[in-house]
Amino acid sequence: MRRLLFYLAAFSLLGLSAAETLNVPVLWQNRSPKAKIQQIGVLIRPDRYVFALNIPELKSYDGRSVWTIALYSDVDNNKNTGRMPGSAGWDFQLNIRLHQNKLIAMRWNTGEANPVTIPLYSDDYLLVRQDEYLYIILRREPLGDLALGKIFSIRVAPVSVYLDPEKSLGSFPPVLFNTYGNDSGSQSYTRDALQLKRKDDLAVWNNFGERYREDEKAPANMEKCGAFEISGARGEAEALHLTVTSEKKLSSLELFPADLRSKDGKVISASAMKITYPGFVRTLREESFNDILYPQFKAHNSVNNFIQMQLDIPRSAAAGIYEGVLPLKVNGKTVEGIPVKVRVYNFTMPERPFFKTAYCLKSPYIKEHFGKLSRDDHNKEWSAIQRIAQEYRLSPRLLGVSPKFSWDGKKLQIDWKNFDLAAEKYFNENKFTALQLVEFQMGSHMKFYHHRFDRIFGRKITPDDAEFQDFIAQLARQYADHLKEKKWLDRCFVVVWDEPYGAVYPQIAKTTATIRKSAPELKPGVFIGHMDNALASDVDLWLSSFEALYRIRKTPSEKNKAVWCYNYAAMEHFRHPAAALRLQYFTAFKYDVAGYLYSEINAYSAPYRGKFPEAFYNVWVNYIWFYPGNKPGETMPSQRMTLTREGLDDFDYLTLYRQKFPGKPLPAWLNAVMPELQPTGEQKFPEVSQRKLQAVRNKLAEMLEK
Repeated sequence: MRRLLFYLAAFSLLGLSAAETLNVPVLWQNRSPKAKIQQIGVLIRPDRYVFALNIPELKSYDGRSVWTIALYSDVDNNKNTGRMPGSAGWDFQLNIRLHQNKLIAMRWNTGEANPVTIPLYSDDYLLVRQDEYLYIILRREPLGDLALGKIFSIRVAPVSVYLDPEKSLGSFPPVLFNTYGNDSGSQSYTRDALQLKRKDDLAVWNNFGERYREDEKAPANMEKCGAFEISGARGEAEALHLTVTSEKKLSSLELFPADLRSKDGKVISASAMKITYPGFVRTLREESFNDILYPQFKAHNSVNNFIQMQLDIPRSAAAGIYEGVLPLKVNGKTVEGIPVKVRVYNFTMPERPFFKTAYCLKSPYIKEHFGKLSRDDHNKEWSAIQRIAQEYRLSPRLLGVSPKFSWDGKKLQIDWKNFDLAAEKYFNENKFTALQLVEFQMGSHMKFYHHRFDRIFGRKITPDDAEFQDFIAQLARQYADHLKEKKWLDRCFVVVWDEPYGAVYPQIAKTTATIRKSAPELKPGVFIGHMDNALASDVDLWLSSFEALYRIRKTPSEKNKAVWCYNYAAMEHFRHPAAALRLQYFTAFKYDVAGYLYSEINAYSAPYRGKFPEAFYNVWVNYIWFYPGNKPGETMPSQRMTLTREGLDDFDYLTLYRQKFPGKPLPAWLNAVMPELQPTGEQKFPEVSQRKLQAVRNKLAEMLEK
């Protein structure tokens, strides 16, 4: 079954302290021995929903690494609203991932093609398996105003029925309920904070990039220091995450760059600093977290006021310790400044990250958010997000320019001029790491891309056609030769199909065989959410999930193949600890991941209006890394992008260490912070704070200096 999502809105969290027995009424049943789903039940309470399923083969699925139950529902009895308007009208969906003990949900208000997800927290639901019965206990408050109708439809493939809560056919076996919670323990962490010694009443502290809610207080106990310290190599961007806490709301806050000087008179100019002010963004749960990097301070209701100082260490900087004091203004008045100490290590970072990324930027989201724009305004926004991607070392995946093809039925001719101009900028000027060669992608799911290939051939064609395979053979050979000549071959990857179903596997096999024979250096791959043994021999590059990565690395015939992981390396919600974003790149290093890919990271689309119209609502945290400004071109990055860049830098440090000490095992203190990949694809992160993780990085740097 396909991945299931669910859109919600919530207000507060409730908990029950005493155990109770839940009796779920049976609202539909089919007692045929062949029926995969024999009973469906729903219990509706003011504070929760309880869904129950009778699945005779439930126990047999325990040995499977992947098993997802997709539950869909039309809750308002109106097929013209929700997903597939006029047909199904699904407003409400649940994905029950038993192998991960996880629930994901989504909701449609109208007929949006791209639904908005609010992930559920671990204390919002409980999954209980009891013999052949599965119970899904879901807190109602995260659902906001969504409520099951008097009569509603429900679909658990292949069953699709209407249910009336007032017409019971009996009861499911009672289930004991005590409390919510499906926490895997993979997100435990410690909040470190370091407070500056000051003579005034302000509390100024280093929050190390952790997110704080708008209603949250400063940590109670903080170690004191005389100056804030950061460190990095030449050519590295390092951030200092400051918080100014005051008893009263601030109307203005300004931090100013200043020169940093070493004892022997060397200077890092103030121009190497960039000051931003992490502001609050809201979620569909009406929670607020600091994340938007505003260019100026924006007043809010929190006692905590955030500043990020980014230092771009010059590639020409001499190694050593640099010190300075950054001027600070609070409510328009100059107050005691911020002492800063910077250590520059005696080595230089690579201009291009060692780790490959393909974090897709898609221009249609610009129109979805801003509406119809002039060409100039559209280009302003497009240029802004490309510039930010470059600043944070994220490669956009797609070039947007293809070579011109000429095919006469026997011979392929390619005009590379426009492609080369765009690729020169992509690789040589912007220093991006990876590019998908979209010309090789034949289709998605069950659909062959007739719209693309029929134009080339001038007729209806399929991958089974000999002429198509002849075209692919020439395309592969000419691409391989050209990319080798340009020295881009190791930065480009080939995808032949997106999430294919078994019916198209023969077409994939035929095409990958053609590519291998004509240009084996291109290494054909597929996007697919799992490792499929039926496809394994035809795939050289897996673009898949962390769950598939685990299986591939444990399968002797596949363990040495290249793997990209996609859509999983950021976060589902703002409660993730900051270090977890960086540790994704430790995972990549440990398990030899070739790259991370995202289907999009600028999916800001149409603005969502919640309780606070002036606020920006990040309705899909995993796919919205940018924040659009009031007008095109004023796009802002996020604090998550700062942490992601730190992760890419971590990978560079680890790679430099491996190059300096080839064959040498990693030291115990370094292994201690490496995440552990679980068979379910979940990552078990060590309990580590940003401060401790930075100490590990510094220890690596000192070894690289020697």
